[in-house]
Amino acid sequence: MAIVGVPIAFAQKEMRTAELLKGPFFWQEKKDVYKDMLEKRFVPVSVVNKSETWSFKGAGIVKAPREYTFSKAKDFNQLKALKEHFTNIAISSDGRNINLGVRFLGKERVIEIKTKVLDQKNPNVLSFEVSEGLLKGLYGVLIVKDIERRNSEGKDDHLSEVGLVATVKEGSAWIPDLLFGVGAEGIMRHVAISLRNLVESDYKNQKK
Repeated sequence: MAIVGVPIAFAQKEMRTAELLKGPFFWQEKKDVYKDMLEKRFVPVSVVNKSETWSFKGAGIVKAPREYTFSKAKDFNQLKALKEHFTNIAISSDGRNINLGVRFLGKERVIEIKTKVLDQKNPNVLSFEVSEGLLKGLYGVLIVKDIERRNSEGKDDHLSEVGLVATVKEGSAWIPDLLFGVGAEGIMRHVAISLRNLVESDYKNQKK
């Protein structure tokens, strides 16, 4: 039975990944939102509960090339700088598994995350899954894309779009939906902005 279950589980994961990667995403469909992302550094975030499934979506523009941004996205040591949200961070030797404490609405919960860089059909896409702890079963993808844009000097800007899409079945949260949704959106936005600042600062320094 276990032998049969492995390919079935793999196929289910493939289907779930394909569904998450299916665009366009809300920040791409709304021109005013995307304009604010480019011009005002806006970070749109959405956390909603629909059909007994929590959906997490968010995006931002990073002033760094796609390759550099994606390499930083895979470096979970950056989370150690966000002490107000994460504690006791332990990363496996291959850099793919992370165990950490998450501070959320006055409580600290320990979670374990497994990550994987997807195949060549999906370059610059990192999948992640919460295997233990808070929001166990949450599965998502982090997508990094190039943005082609000319700046006011007529030169090419080195920008990348970073998007996150994830889902988890209802029942993973321990508090009312409204409180959880608002709290999760606030943390997602703050973490995204903080990590963006770290990536941009590192990229600027390595160019010197």
